[in-house]
Amino acid sequence: MFGLPSGAFFPVGQSTVRFRATDSHNNTNDCGTVIRVRDTITPTIICPLNITSATNINSCTALVGFSPPSISDNCSATLSLISGIAAGSTFPLGITTNIYKATDASNNSSTCSMTITVEDRQRPTITCPENITTEITSQHSCYKVVHFSNATYADNCTLYPGTITSTLPSGSDL
Repeated sequence: MFGLPSGAFFPVGQSTVRFRATDSHNNTNDCGTVIRVRDTITPTIICPLNITSATNINSCTALVGFSPPSISDNCSATLSLISGIAAGSTFPLGITTNIYKATDASNNSSTCSMTITVEDRQRPTITCPENITTEITSQHSCYKVVHFSNATYADNCTLYPGTITSTLPSGSDL
């Protein structure tokens, strides 16, 4: 017999065990048996929990780090990011879905997904017009029309413009 014996652990793939019969006159004849071992077990993959992160200061993005998914397989498997953004990279405002795939040498695979949510939690800056002091000049009115400029603002996320509101518009009777 040539090759692994019966009861041995055969690797994934194809192996041939050869046998030889020899009679008392040294005549021989050979035959072989092909052993095929197929791996049909899919890898196990577990993604990290979903993540929510705030934007970086004065930015509309966030640098987000996290551990890769854990994988295991009866043989061995590799991990790949098939959609999304790699850990330790800059993520945009909103929701990014990362999809990972674990694949073993027999091309069995499993996937998992996680979301990375980036929220803008930084307040905009606002600059109000200067204070105004004025006097009523008519003895027939208890009000004065006052004109003032609008407040201005700036925000870390200029991709999504905000609004400025006031309690009274310029030119209102005060």
